[in-house]
Amino acid sequence: MSMISGAELQKLLSSTSERVRIFEVEFPPNLQKHLSEAKTSAQLYEDGHIPGASFLQLERLQEPTAALPHTRPTSASALATLFGHLGLHSTNDRIVLYARRPPHPKAHAGFAMMWATRIWWVLQSWGFDNVSILDGCMHSAWQSELTQGVEEYPARSFEQSSLKDRSSLKAETAEVAAVAATAAKEIGLLDSLPGWPNTGEAYGRAGHIAGAVSADFSGVTDEQTGEFTLKRTGEIRSYFESRFDLSKPLVAY
Repeated sequence: MSMISGAELQKLLSSTSERVRIFEVEFPPNLQKHLSEAKTSAQLYEDGHIPGASFLQLERLQEPTAALPHTRPTSASALATLFGHLGLHSTNDRIVLYARRPPHPKAHAGFAMMWATRIWWVLQSWGFDNVSILDGCMHSAWQSELTQGVEEYPARSFEQSSLKDRSSLKAETAEVAAVAATAAKEIGLLDSLPGWPNTGEAYGRAGHIAGAVSADFSGVTDEQTGEFTLKRTGEIRSYFESRFDLSKPLVAY
């Protein structure tokens, strides 16, 4: 996963040699309700966002007919239409995603960044290899002025042929169920939901998949600096090595 600092983003935006598309990723509405936020993510975006950034709702990049939320979209033609509306031309476009920390004392900065990484994964699974995530949340990583209102990129004709369906990056429910039912785990199960054990208060269902091990964003973000950037690669590797056999495949949920 490619990370970009606030200083690097400013330098990139000042360059005329590369066209960049920036998106502020929505904080999930159900978590906004759980935290009793007075304003929605869209309203917070309108109050002030990184100049040039467009607002991206999570539901726009999920399968519309799926019974469960946040399911990977499957229609290349529908995605091509959506990406065109977002002002994208092809999977070669330079994209930067960022999130903001919800203004609530219970909200860890990683709460927001985890959803930016979700969108990164969806884009990656369809062939976008030039996508970065702002390291840290907006208020810690971006020190320059913010812009108010709504900004949208002009619609373009998106090259559907540039999409690459990497559906192998997604595990099906039956596959995960088979792993959970097996005593000798040849595939690791990673529960990324914050807070262990999961009480269901925020996510609607308590507990975890049998055999899963907790590993959430708090283990890979640096809280000491107050900027909540990702830790160094060696520290992240050590964190996962203490929980999983990294020689085996890993399924995260």
